[in-house]
Amino acid sequence: MHIPKPHRFWRIDPTFAAQCVAVLGLAVVAGLLIVLLDEREMRWKLLVAIPLLGVVLLALTAQKKRVLTTFFILSLQVDIYLRFLYGRAGSNEGIAVPLVVVAGAALLIWYVTAGRVRYFTWGGSMRLPILLLFATSLLSVATSSERFIGVTRIWHDAELYFLYWLTFNLVDSDEAFERIVRLLLVILATQSAIYFVQSRTGTTFDFMGDLSDAGSIPRPGGTVSSNPAGFTSFIMPALMITCAIAIAAGTLRSRGWMLCLLLLGTMAIGLSFTRAAWIGFALGFTTIVILGWRRRAISGRVAFAIAAIACIGVAALLPTMMTRVSEDYGALGDTPAAATLEERWGLARIAMAIIADHPATGIGPGAYAQIFKGYAQGSDQWLFTVHNEFLLRAAETGIAGATAFAVLLVMAFRIALRLTRGRPSLVSVTALGWCGALVALIWQMNWVPWIGWSYNAMLWVMLGLMDAAQRIAGNGTALTGDGRWLATRALSRRGPRQASHIPG
Repeated sequence: MHIPKPHRFWRIDPTFAAQCVAVLGLAVVAGLLIVLLDEREMRWKLLVAIPLLGVVLLALTAQKKRVLTTFFILSLQVDIYLRFLYGRAGSNEGIAVPLVVVAGAALLIWYVTAGRVRYFTWGGSMRLPILLLFATSLLSVATSSERFIGVTRIWHDAELYFLYWLTFNLVDSDEAFERIVRLLLVILATQSAIYFVQSRTGTTFDFMGDLSDAGSIPRPGGTVSSNPAGFTSFIMPALMITCAIAIAAGTLRSRGWMLCLLLLGTMAIGLSFTRAAWIGFALGFTTIVILGWRRRAISGRVAFAIAAIACIGVAALLPTMMTRVSEDYGALGDTPAAATLEERWGLARIAMAIIADHPATGIGPGAYAQIFKGYAQGSDQWLFTVHNEFLLRAAETGIAGATAFAVLLVMAFRIALRLTRGRPSLVSVTALGWCGALVALIWQMNWVPWIGWSYNAMLWVMLGLMDAAQRIAGNGTALTGDGRWLATRALSRRGPRQASHIPG
């Protein structure tokens, strides 16, 4: 009979010992870096501290892919960059490397070491418009007088493509899709809470510790932008997805927490006092209701209840909203609204003059800020970048570049529509929300400068997420995204039109 030897308390697991040595080594490295970076700006300290913390977490967990994926998605809301060649040739950005790209690179390294990168592809249905975008940008750089700025802009676009490509290949199962949707909802809750704090205190702050006054009527930008328009563009996809889930997932009682999140995001949109975002939200919500009703994916009672909640939020903010609407924007028109339209129309006229002079290749990616003032000589027009993304792209990369971008958005909408036709599931409901988000974002692109990093990064992550869902469905692989965390009691007894549960 074999009698096992008693376990000695001093016996050490080699794996645990290696982890302890790694953590201690990282602690020593962190201490040295803190000393070396003592005189550096906050962004340098954070860009060193955050990856070190991530390495420690990786060393202590067996779920490395899950940790890296969480870090990748949540870092979308951390507006921190490493900048190289800043200010060269008039560049306001230089070669910028955002934290989310660093997080994505770390996730890619894990795929390489795990031997799984060989399954990656270059993209799905979006490949052709993306290729056209890069082709028009490269041609524009070749003919531009601001080539260095054009190169930095192509680097910026390449980073956006990297986010799309990584997300596209990351989503290969129901679990991966559901995890990213969960994280998007976490981002919505986090940014909405931050926005309430900023609006209440009248102070804008970010992760670098910079503080600034948000104005007499506070209009901060969360931690993702310096202005409320950028903030609303960033949270709009997650907010519209939340709206679709809340409508399609069941009754008010069973989906109370989703309705609370929806109310939180809606109030944040209201507190932004950005009229383009208000109208965009209304258009997106209407799109979700109409399309969901036609797909028999929503409950009319819940849709009515959500509309009532939105009206309550509007009523609570109405006095301050009216103050925002009645602000004096100048003397260019008889009313503030007319003045605002006249200002934007003046900016559009400058852009159209540039397009008329450079219709084929434009003036170069990113070169608009250096050149457009020359087209406003002798005018008392308020001067700023044109508040229209399509005109800006046409001015910088030619009509072909603006067309390629429009094709990209149209194709994204087609993919979302195709996915809404499936049986009620997390994927189809997310696609429904994405349809509403695209409508809202396209509306905003016509009224605000769409040149910030964070909301463009969110857009490209969403493009990769939904393109991946379509790819797997097209390959015959079941990607239903049932989302058991969203499951509610069956509603099929109410009839086919009212049955709106997400099966689990």
